[in-house]
Amino acid sequence: NGPGLQGDEASFPGGLIVDQWGTVYVADSDSNRIMRWPIDTNKGTLVVGGSSRISRPTGIALDRNGNLYVVEYDSNRVHQFVLVRSTS
Repeated sequence: NGPGLQGDEASFPGGLIVDQWGTVYVADSDSNRIMRWPIDTNKGTLVVGGSSRISRPTGIALDRNGNLYVVEYDSNRVHQFVLVRSTS
C-alpha cells in the first residue's frame, strides 16, 4: 500500500500469523516493527518496534499463553514479548 510508514502499510513483510481471535500479526522487516490488525479493521497498531528495539524482524510465532516470539535477521536473536490483550 505504500512505503510501510502508516498503520495500513508494510515495508517488506517477513512473517505473518493469525491468533485464535482472528487478529493478524505482521513482521514488518524494513520498518523494524511488529504490527497487529484486529479482525474487521483496516489500520494496524504497533505491537513492538519502530525504533531500535528490534532489527529486521523476519519471523514471528505465538504460543498458547499469548507470548509473541520475534526472530531478528541482522542479529540472529529471538525475542519473547508478553502480549496484553485489549478488551475494547
